[in-house]
Amino acid sequence: MDDFRFLMVGIAGLILMIPWSMFYNETKPKFMMPLAAGVMTIIAAVALYLSFTTGDISNVFVTAFLISFFAFQWFANAVSISRNNI
Repeated sequence: MDDFRFLMVGIAGLILMIPWSMFYNETKPKFMMPLAAGVMTIIAAVALYLSFTTGDISNVFVTAFLISFFAFQWFANAVSISRNNI
């Protein structure tokens, strides 16, 4: 069980590298990228906390974290496209 916890932390860390690497990209609302990265980090922290305390990895926050990851990718692509068209 402990090995699985380390794996979960590692996967969450790898996924969070993507939004935090785009932290300083310019967006129209200035703090949009940092806000998105912060929200994803909070969701990941709550998901890990609930998974570790309850032992259940299929909680709502794990699902929300995965959905927020895909939503962030769409958001980052939209920012990139709009910046290139200006």
